[in-house]
Amino acid sequence: MRELKHEENVLLQIAQDYVKGKNGRTHEMFSSLELDWKLLYDLSVNQKIVPIVYQALKDNIPSDYLELFQNKCNTIRKNNALNFEEVKLLTEKGDSASLLFIKGIVLSQLLYNDPFLRSSGDIDTLIREKDLSEINQLLINEGYVHACGKGDVYNSDFDNLEILPYPILKDFKHHEYFEYYKQKGEQFIILEIQRYIHNTITSESYLNRFFNSSRLLTINDISVRTLNIDYTLLYLIESIHTDSNWYQRGPKLNKYMELAMFITKYESEINWEQLFQNAQEFQMIDIVHNVFKEINEIFKETISHHIVETYTYDCRHKSLAMIWDCPIVERIFQSDNERKLEIFKNLKRLSYSTEALTQAYGIREESMVNEHEQTENLYLYLDNDKYNFRVKYIPSIDSEQVSFTFWLPDELLHSNHDWEIILNTIDPKLDSENLDLHTYSIAKREGNIQFGLQSDGSIERISYSMIRVYIPATDFQHYLAYKIIIRERVYGEIYHSLNSDGYTDQSYWKSPTLIYIPLVRELNR
Repeated sequence: MRELKHEENVLLQIAQDYVKGKNGRTHEMFSSLELDWKLLYDLSVNQKIVPIVYQALKDNIPSDYLELFQNKCNTIRKNNALNFEEVKLLTEKGDSASLLFIKGIVLSQLLYNDPFLRSSGDIDTLIREKDLSEINQLLINEGYVHACGKGDVYNSDFDNLEILPYPILKDFKHHEYFEYYKQKGEQFIILEIQRYIHNTITSESYLNRFFNSSRLLTINDISVRTLNIDYTLLYLIESIHTDSNWYQRGPKLNKYMELAMFITKYESEINWEQLFQNAQEFQMIDIVHNVFKEINEIFKETISHHIVETYTYDCRHKSLAMIWDCPIVERIFQSDNERKLEIFKNLKRLSYSTEALTQAYGIREESMVNEHEQTENLYLYLDNDKYNFRVKYIPSIDSEQVSFTFWLPDELLHSNHDWEIILNTIDPKLDSENLDLHTYSIAKREGNIQFGLQSDGSIERISYSMIRVYIPATDFQHYLAYKIIIRERVYGEIYHSLNSDGYTDQSYWKSPTLIYIPLVRELNR
């Protein structure tokens, strides 16, 4: 474990004091330290706690940085005021039961009794899918546009938005639609519509319980529909878990601080027995347990040991066996690249784990695949979540290369949509900077079959429907883990993955696909 920098320790102590209600202590503790104020400011912005840091250290901040802190605090308040006016408008114009407002000004009110204090960039909402058309029309009527980025669909430039003609999900199984934008003067309001709670809670019956237990929260004399205390807690726990374990933005101090504050403030109102039952039903026992342990690691036993141990689970039922090389306090301050490398290391470790290797497919010699008559037991199949067709393929090997032979179904070959099949091999070297060692693409674009590769090897069209990918056998020892993604173009440059997105799909990493590669000398016996 690396030693935290002075500035990181300052932020950590400020957050700990704020949770414990000892807000006046930090200035005295750190007034004599020589601090890098630029680093402290940048860390405060990155960890989204600028107002809290400013409140704790305002008597100690040098004049040339004081204005930076003050301007950022004012910007946060102005953005929240704009968002508040929009929430007020949508609450008055729409059906309050069909649109739940979460996080943002709602959480700011719940935690600080001030809707404008918390750092928040957009308006987060949760809907039932059956209400999408109605809510989309409400937003269009109120001046919003549904849009994505033009160059990179997931990276929007306010001056160059691609307006979408109808609501489009970010991916086929994604929890969220592309954002809605509304311009007010020089400012843009961003509203996000979520249909699921990430990939953790997707069942309609479970989501209905969130809506059926919703309540009205009074914020500056308006009643805003949001989650009740128990479901807000579950939502915050799941959000922290997903950010910390999957997204490269990683764990943030503000989220852990806010969860600790929420539990401290509403401990007597939380129905702990019902929370446990919900966590069991939603298969979140391990998630709750691990997040509670991390809260106590950061904030020194904020949650009672009895409550934490209530959520003890059998490791066999863990959502995903991610193992981190450093504790949560250090992970909070990791760089983006450090976090990415650790996530990749985890995923590679899962792909080549002892348990995964026992399920490896025994590869065939290429001569068997070249025979005209194939037997069904040789084929492997790619199913998808949208259509009835299956893609057949067989991995095989000769003395120099591993091959993947694909038989494309008529439904793909004659599809009106552009599509792509991507074959990625997983790098077996845990400490390398890559997750994928090879990437090969078979795609239909503008009516033509095209090939692409970002690594050694080649692709050959054997016949109209038969395509073979060649990979150097020397790149692997005994095993090759791989993932195959089927994508369909749904609009513009927006593609939806029909089987697995190849990254955030936990079901893949729980049961990765591998093939056993015999040594060349074994083939020649």
